[in-house]
Amino acid sequence: MRRVEDPDDRVATAPASSAGNVGALLLIANLGWAVPSVAGATLLQALVADIDPARKIAFYGLLSTVGAACASLGMIVSGTLSDRTHSRFGQRKPWILGGGLLAAASLSAVGLVTYTPAILALYALYHLGQSAMHGALFALVPDLVDRARYGRASGLAGLGLLLGQTLGGFAAASFLTLPAQGLVVLPWLTALVAVLTVSKLPASRPGVQPARAPSIRAAFKLPKDADFWRAFAGRFLFLLAFYLIISYHLYVLTDYFHVATEHTGGVFASLTLVFAVGAAVCVALSGGWSDRMGRRKPLVVGSSVLLAAAVLPPAFSDQLPSFYAFFGLAGIAFGTYLAVDQALMADILPERANTARDLAVLNVANSLPHVLAPGIAGLIVTATGYAGIFVAASVAAVLSAIAVQAMKTID
Repeated sequence: MRRVEDPDDRVATAPASSAGNVGALLLIANLGWAVPSVAGATLLQALVADIDPARKIAFYGLLSTVGAACASLGMIVSGTLSDRTHSRFGQRKPWILGGGLLAAASLSAVGLVTYTPAILALYALYHLGQSAMHGALFALVPDLVDRARYGRASGLAGLGLLLGQTLGGFAAASFLTLPAQGLVVLPWLTALVAVLTVSKLPASRPGVQPARAPSIRAAFKLPKDADFWRAFAGRFLFLLAFYLIISYHLYVLTDYFHVATEHTGGVFASLTLVFAVGAAVCVALSGGWSDRMGRRKPLVVGSSVLLAAAVLPPAFSDQLPSFYAFFGLAGIAFGTYLAVDQALMADILPERANTARDLAVLNVANSLPHVLAPGIAGLIVTATGYAGIFVAASVAAVLSAIAVQAMKTID
């Protein structure tokens, strides 16, 4: 970790013991929003298939594109404003609470309508609310944790996200035949953890004041640091590789692996469990390990290479065991990546005063794969069949490893 320290770090360094407290809070928060997010994506596919089976792929692709565009723009705007928020509740609390409530109400309302333009509008609002919550949550590690403990706190945050994704898969399986009901009920978990988080979170970090930008233009000026954009590219390509497959997992199961529709819920739940076992172990260990090593790159690069290898079995076999092999290896890769990459992102922040904004820009790399993966996957499937998306995912993962390895200011 060779990034030159920001002078503000000397003022802004929290006690190292806060890493566990902040990490535990983020574990709960990430679990709470990830369950309805993951379940909602699957249930939305099922709802769209019920409402308009002939246009299900096109409309779900539109939903994903609009939602991710709103998430990307919303996170940058809310992150910038969060950095400059002056309130007696602190910088982050208003955005966590307001965003969580908006996200819960909007996604829940999706389950109450069948008019496709209304679904589109509500889904856009959901992503705007969720992005406001995310932007503030992502900033908590560099806000409150000592740089030497970023890995531990990020690992706990990643564990919460992993648990949420796993439980979200089971929740989706439970409601797969009743998607509207699942969409009405599950989103309120996001509101619950938003309330819990703001009730436990310190209002601010001692000795740190919100930044004051001299102008709107200056506030939204993007970083020019080369490693910042290499980190962006690495994350984008890693997640693109993952979502090329996951974004259409329901259709991959039925159309490529020939799983009967009535069995997809159970199969996906078991795949999720296989994924979770490897990921849980790696996400729990990798963050602290990277702190002790004082290095992030080897673990992030290694996880990208492993993901590239994981997608090869289903690329060459349409038998279901090959998909289990993918989920098992991808779980190890994703768990390691999840624990360490967020710490790497915090390490390379160019300016302490713009923590949430810069992390929001980096986390656009989380949203862009949602925008692009469904469309890219659709084109590939049309041209080559489903096997082609596995090959494309492998290429993207290799490019991710190259981008991270090229970083010069981080070990």
